[in-house]
Amino acid sequence: KNKLKPCPLCGGEAETNYTTVDPENKFTYGWVGCQKCHLFINYKNNLRGLEQAHKAWNRRYNEK
Repeated sequence: KNKLKPCPLCGGEAETNYTTVDPENKFTYGWVGCQKCHLFINYKNNLRGLEQAHKAWNRRYNEK
């Protein structure tokens, strides 16, 4: 699991979470977001989606 950088907006601690949308567990989604200001990124709840969300959260506009 990638270490999440602090929130780019407020500097708060970030977390990863997910929820199940239907009772048969066929569709779930997750999010990476700030616990303080609630800025977040949604992702499809699978390993690829989680990796992409972590990379997106950790990317900063001034980094190449």
